[in-house]
Amino acid sequence: MGHSDCEIVPHLYDEIEDFAAISSILHGKFGSLIYDEENQRILVTRDHLGIIPVYIGRGAYGEFYVASELKAFHDYATSVEILLPGKHINILIHYYRSLLRLKIG
Repeated sequence: MGHSDCEIVPHLYDEIEDFAAISSILHGKFGSLIYDEENQRILVTRDHLGIIPVYIGRGAYGEFYVASELKAFHDYATSVEILLPGKHINILIHYYRSLLRLKIG
């Protein structure tokens, strides 16, 4: 185990498995992504104040990109949206399995 405060998020997810509930109990500035291999999904959340940006991009073939900086999308995404403060998304991988590529910045 390291020394980062964000290391608590995967442990919370192991216990709760409800990303909305986890997001509601976390305080501070954060943007988190969890890959849930067992349930074949990716969960992305953003802090309630919107201090840390979280961008969701899509490529020409439907692939998803997630980053905290717009420059990470420069060569990949054809459209980009910002995840609103306090919100989360659930991306089902089995639906996008052949299209999924992640860029984490």
